[in-house]
Amino acid sequence: GVAQWTAQLAAVIALQRQAGRRTHLVAATTETEAELRAVVEAVAADRVLVVCLSAPPELVARRVAEREPDSWPGKPGLIEHARALASVIPGLPGVDLVISTVDRDAREVAAKIKDALAASAP
Repeated sequence: GVAQWTAQLAAVIALQRQAGRRTHLVAATTETEAELRAVVEAVAADRVLVVCLSAPPELVARRVAEREPDSWPGKPGLIEHARALASVIPGLPGVDLVISTVDRDAREVAAKIKDALAASAP
């Protein structure tokens, strides 16, 4: 469950801090406010920026359909679940910034996140 993998995340972050690292990028798909809160608590950082990468439901469904093998029996259910979550996740309490991935490559998305971090610096 969530408690198991967030405990593992907390342990990894703690080890990274012991090694002197102070900046962490954590990627997680959280479906509820409680899951998002659990991730933020596991990271236990003084400063956190929660970014949601978004796309319209049909585009998300198409991306999953193209990515997953047709032979996997769970594929139809995952496509429908992804379609539904595309509308839910951007509105979760605790999301600081929503960035659309429509017609943006990874570098453009990363630049937007970097700009947001700079703007939110104390």
